[in-house]
Amino acid sequence: MKNNIEETIGKYLPILMILPLAGLAELASLYSIQALLPKLSEVYNIPLNQVGMILSAEVGFLALAMFI
Repeated sequence: MKNNIEETIGKYLPILMILPLAGLAELASLYSIQALLPKLSEVYNIPLNQVGMILSAEVGFLALAMFI
């Protein structure tokens, strides 16, 4: 029985190591756009709160994707 558990863990170990890194990469990409928001607002002459909807839309789609 113990061998079976070790074998099963061995199969999934790479996935278990990659998942936290993928989550960290998604978090970094999600909030990296925050630094660009003031510049986007200035370049396109759009109020900052409307440009902030970019981040809100991205968070919304991420939340929606968790249910699919």
